[in-house]
Amino acid sequence: MTTINSGESNNRWEKIADFWDSHTHSGNEFYHKMVAPMATHLLQVKSTHRILEIACSTGLFSRELAQTAKLVVGTDVSSKFIQLAKERSNEIKNLEFSVMDATQVKQIKSLGEQRFNAAVCNMALMDIPEIEPLFDGLTYTLEKNSHFVATLLHPCFNNSDLNFFVESSIQNSRLVTTKGIKVSHYLSSKKFEQLGILGQPTPHYFFHRPLQELLKPAFKHGWVLDALEEQTLPYEPESMKNPLSRQNFPEIPAILGLRFRLI
Repeated sequence: MTTINSGESNNRWEKIADFWDSHTHSGNEFYHKMVAPMATHLLQVKSTHRILEIACSTGLFSRELAQTAKLVVGTDVSSKFIQLAKERSNEIKNLEFSVMDATQVKQIKSLGEQRFNAAVCNMALMDIPEIEPLFDGLTYTLEKNSHFVATLLHPCFNNSDLNFFVESSIQNSRLVTTKGIKVSHYLSSKKFEQLGILGQPTPHYFFHRPLQELLKPAFKHGWVLDALEEQTLPYEPESMKNPLSRQNFPEIPAILGLRFRLI
C-alpha cells in the first residue's frame, strides 16, 4: 500500500465533518440495523465497563454505551466531530470526549495506563492510514483480558475493484435470476478515495487491507481474536426498487465484526 501522511487523511475528515453529521448524527440504516447491534452484542457491555471509543464521530454510540457502562471516553481525529459530540452530551456525567489521532501511539497512551477495560471502533479501521499504532497503544491503556471490538466494511466484499451484478438466464424453461459480485482485487493492500455518502463535498481516503494484514498488527501486539461475525442488511420488499441494494444480496456480508482480547 502506498503510504500517506495521516495528516492528509485527517484533514479530509475535518473538511467533511459537517456534511457527515447532517446525514448521520442520528444514525443511518447501516448503523441501526447492523453496526450498533453487532458491536453491542460483541462488547457485551456491563455496568463495570470503562470503555474507550475510537473514531466516535459525534458520539452517537458513545452515548448509547454510557447508558450502561461506568465510563465512556469517545475520541476522534476531527475537532469538529468532538465539538458536536460534547454539545450533544452535556448532561451525561459518565461520558467524556477528546480529540485523538489513532495513528499516534503517544496520544493513545496519554489517556492513561490501564484506564479502560473495553474498547470499540465502529466502521473506521478502513479509514485509518495505519492501524498498528492503534493496537500498540491499546495494549497500554487497556487492562489485560480486555476486549477490543471493531466493526468495518468487509474487506473481502468491499473495495474499489468490486462490481455487483444481476443476471438472468433460462434454465429448464424457467427464468432464473442470479445476483452476486465480481472481485478482481483483494490480496494487495491498497488506498483509494471514495464517497461514503452521495453528495459528499470531497472524497475521503479508504485503506483496503486483506484479512491477514488486518489481523497481523493485532497478533503482533498481544491480541487474540476470540469472536467474528458477518452480516448484511435484511431483505425488504422496498429494496426491489434498487436491484443493487445490499438487501438484495443476502449471501454477501456487508460488514465484518471482530472481537480481540488482550492476553
